[in-house]
Amino acid sequence: MSNTGTISPVLLIAVGGASCSGKSTFTNWLAEVFEARVIHQDQFYKADCDIPVTDGVANWDCIEAIDMPNFICALQKAKSETGFQSILGSNRPKMNSAEVSTVVYEELRSLANTTKGKCRLVFVDGFLLFTDPQVIAEFDAGFFLKASFNTLVERRNRREPYITIEGSWVDPPGYFEDLVWPAYLENNRMILNGTISTHCPQFVESLCLLDTNDSSIEANLTSSVQLVCRWIQKRVHIHQFRDHSRRIKVILISSVLSLVYLLYWGFALNDETNLLSKESSHLFTHIFTKLSMYTAKPPVAKIQPVATVLHNVSIIDNYAWLRWIDADPDVRQYLLKENIYAEKYLETLVPLQKTLIAELKDAPQQPAQRNRCLPQDENMTSFWEHQSYLYWITYADNKSHPIYKRRSISSSFDCTFQNNVTSETQYQPEEMVLDFNTILSKDTQYYYIGAFEVNPFMPNLVAYSIDLAGSERYTLRVRDIHKGVNLDIPAIENTYYSVRWAHDSTTDAASHWLYFNTVDQQYGTPMEIHRVCIWNCIDQFGLIIGTVPEIVYIESDISFTTELASSTDDSLIFVKVVGQETTELHLIISHLNTWKLKCIFPRQAGITYEADRYGEDLIIRTNSENSPNFRVIRIALLTFQGDRTETITVDTLLYHSTLRFIEKVEAFTSHMVVWFWEDGLRQLCITDLQTDPYACHQIQFHLHDQPSTQVYSLLPGTISDIEARLFRRHDASYFLFTQSSLLEPSTVFYIDFSKPMPTSIYRSSAPKIQQDRYVQLRLWISIPQPGQAPLRMPLSLFYRKDSNNIEPIQPRPTLLLAYGAYGSFHETGFSEDFFPLVDRGVLIAICHPRGDGDMGSQWYKDGKYEAKINTMSDTRKCIQELVKLGYSKPGAIALKARSAGGLIAGSAISWIWEDQTPMVNAIVAQVPFVDPIFDMLDESVPWTAFEWFEWGSPKNYTIFKAMMQYSPYLNIKSGNHPAVMVTAGMEDPRVPFWEPAKFVAKLRTYKTNEISIGSNYLTSEATPLLFRVYSTGHFSSMDEDARIKELTEWYSFLLCQIL
Repeated sequence: MSNTGTISPVLLIAVGGASCSGKSTFTNWLAEVFEARVIHQDQFYKADCDIPVTDGVANWDCIEAIDMPNFICALQKAKSETGFQSILGSNRPKMNSAEVSTVVYEELRSLANTTKGKCRLVFVDGFLLFTDPQVIAEFDAGFFLKASFNTLVERRNRREPYITIEGSWVDPPGYFEDLVWPAYLENNRMILNGTISTHCPQFVESLCLLDTNDSSIEANLTSSVQLVCRWIQKRVHIHQFRDHSRRIKVILISSVLSLVYLLYWGFALNDETNLLSKESSHLFTHIFTKLSMYTAKPPVAKIQPVATVLHNVSIIDNYAWLRWIDADPDVRQYLLKENIYAEKYLETLVPLQKTLIAELKDAPQQPAQRNRCLPQDENMTSFWEHQSYLYWITYADNKSHPIYKRRSISSSFDCTFQNNVTSETQYQPEEMVLDFNTILSKDTQYYYIGAFEVNPFMPNLVAYSIDLAGSERYTLRVRDIHKGVNLDIPAIENTYYSVRWAHDSTTDAASHWLYFNTVDQQYGTPMEIHRVCIWNCIDQFGLIIGTVPEIVYIESDISFTTELASSTDDSLIFVKVVGQETTELHLIISHLNTWKLKCIFPRQAGITYEADRYGEDLIIRTNSENSPNFRVIRIALLTFQGDRTETITVDTLLYHSTLRFIEKVEAFTSHMVVWFWEDGLRQLCITDLQTDPYACHQIQFHLHDQPSTQVYSLLPGTISDIEARLFRRHDASYFLFTQSSLLEPSTVFYIDFSKPMPTSIYRSSAPKIQQDRYVQLRLWISIPQPGQAPLRMPLSLFYRKDSNNIEPIQPRPTLLLAYGAYGSFHETGFSEDFFPLVDRGVLIAICHPRGDGDMGSQWYKDGKYEAKINTMSDTRKCIQELVKLGYSKPGAIALKARSAGGLIAGSAISWIWEDQTPMVNAIVAQVPFVDPIFDMLDESVPWTAFEWFEWGSPKNYTIFKAMMQYSPYLNIKSGNHPAVMVTAGMEDPRVPFWEPAKFVAKLRTYKTNEISIGSNYLTSEATPLLFRVYSTGHFSSMDEDARIKELTEWYSFLLCQIL
């Protein structure tokens, strides 16, 4: 390294992890590539005689074995020139060329030499680097190497005797298991439990976790060298920024002095001479006018081509630089300009937005109707039963955040849903559970509530979690309901959605444990299950236990995630290891304060399981045994206890059917409720498990000859999303479900198992409308298949009749909604949000293309992997049929899609129609997935490996060819395009902000009819392209005002294009 010129800063990079995780080898390779210096923490071991002894054995793996003061001093000295030069540059062994090929090594070496310039690198290798925040504070960045227990044991056993200051060391039997592994967990708990983000928030931004279980040294080295290069670029930009800042300060000071001088002489001179100050005024006005005009111009992103060669095809990405927001200040500048440009356009629509907001918030409402057993709370928005309580959510006047309340369910008052008692009935007093107005500031714009879990064994405790950024990393807390305060325990950061309580109810001496899943710091997905003791945390010896979260399960395969589930009666907790197509199911078996995991269904590719408890049996929904639409089986719970190896006896309760897709199964004390899809509609049936376990009696919700009855939503309990946490009273003689449609507001029904006839007990409030003025119906679209019978695709419609209130309708402006991924089910339920559109004559059309799950598993499979193009062609077919049948007006159609539906929205921008007549005039793409090839190549992006089993990996040639055909980012065509509004969330972990940013930047260079803000955009053929960048994440805020503001922005945008 040259010593001439200005001394560049030293970058101190930590490489930590467990013993035998590969730290030293990895460090030496990095140092070899970057020609860097290395500090080994092992060099700071104390003398053999000073090593602490544990149980008669020298303990080399505790912090007391290291001379930490000298080690910290060495780190600090390394940052100076003299200290840097004192580190030996040749303290590296000769590297094993078999670990990294010569070609890869030379490429990495070239990249490193090009990037580092005069930047000086020191890599620090050690097993105690992340224990003390004081030590962590010395590092600029770091790597943490992970490996499974079994892998580490195997490597440790193969290791040669360790050379110490005074001799050598060989592990005695059990040394790794008894000392090394526990010390690793203890010394690295800040990283393993995620609390390092609290203690060292800045360092976490430059901390990379590497899995050395299966990844090769070459693979880890390649990705890590690229990452170090980005760290170097960031450091260089910081220093450049400081230099620029100094210049800017000089310019600003000069400008201020000049302005003061100008103003002084303007006031000081006589009136004739004072013309100078008038000229100055004109000058300033001209400057600010020009600045305003500049912000209104469509932003132009710089072009920096990056070539990626895949399957001998070179793909150029001119906007890959938009990802590196921390390294390239131009990224923030570009995003800021896009937001300013979008706001400038949307400012002209503020009057319309205000009108829409008033219609949504102030429309006359039909009050809710309710059974007398329910709370007579006019502000109640939802309710549910769990164990012995009735819970509900309400809002206080002039307060914006939800309030959770409950009251005891007492049969002594004879209040049951069957008899709908009179208003004179006495009720148990209501109790405040959580008032988020006391937890959140009234000005909180974004929040999302993750978990709400009352301890079923000690119901005065509730666990709840909140995300205030949109990153889907939740802060978990526990509250004492009776006292109205949080428990005096540290908040648990970095958790995900799953939370469950566990308690050995056979004895009062058992502790109350809280289980939860956490987000992996490197991959951004929930890959770990932890538990922490919350109550009665003293063991039989009087010792405090479990107050620090401990690991229950770690998943090493990055294509899988972890979550928790429980039986309806709360007696069993399951750890679910979930892939896109495969699940593995574990049972947590606990006794007093001990626990163990029992794998009851190991993973098999393409096989999934879900389980509930019925007495001494498990009721299981699975697609095993060639059952793609799922079947329901029963297996004795005793089968999974101990190490039993005899053949499992399987009792099939509901067989597989090609016509019916089984979605969910619930087990009650004596009955089973099965939720399934048939003919594109969700339905349910009830089985009496005691008298006739093989018959499922279906409840009828629609008529085959009446299309208006074929548009509805059906959901268990009172939830609004089939994936949401569902609470039940397991021992109840009835169950609840919710039904709505595009026209009918949500109504909760009660069904008695003894006489299954639905009875309404609650109908939510809704706008006052004349229902006979509106129409909802379902059409069937025929999709030709070469050599086969055509497929039938459902299309749901909702519109207001013409002013004469008669049919047939005239072609009208249309908003088409579509998604088409993950086998999801596009609900056709009630939404007040639709009425401002339909009351303006807009037809709402919901397309159900292949890739959705409405028509069964094959319908889903025909819209994924290399068949993904079917999703786009089906949506296009929906538009064509709407025009052909006279429902929609060509050129007055808007298409809105979000997330994975971004493939549809992004593709539609460049669709060419047969007769050259533009069909779609406006497109709203919210947090859109539009770049499958580059996205699926980057494993550092959260969820990438998980998503391989939805889209496939472009490293597979068949998948690559398909993605090249349908990728919106790679298939933008030059010409006139519809009006487009794209949104992104800066904290979005699912579709990172740079993906829609790249898409918009590229689209601007291909769009030949971009509007100018000053033009008459209502009549001009030019159309706007807006990019709205929010500071939040993938989902809208639970704050209603913030949600409505975002909604009315894109409503006003599309209405100006299609009306």
